[in-house]
Amino acid sequence: MTNELIDRNESPVKVGDQVEVRLPTYIGHIVICNGPVEYRTEDVGCYGHGYGINDPQRGFTYLSSISKSTTKMIILRPLGHRPTA
Repeated sequence: MTNELIDRNESPVKVGDQVEVRLPTYIGHIVICNGPVEYRTEDVGCYGHGYGINDPQRGFTYLSSISKSTTKMIILRPLGHRPTA
């Protein structure tokens, strides 16, 4: 994986962005994971290091373990974005 991640609209995704990864189905989609993008360098798991999504409910999911051909990454909230009141 390169240092630049892109979402389904070819927009750059940065570490810290809040994203959602969806798997399309014939009746809609299934959310695989949802959370901020992180880059881990020290992990006791089999991957060791790489980009992933830290889902608070499901834990860390490496993007290399998700099929890129069928999933869509959607930026929910860019890094540094503050909602307006």
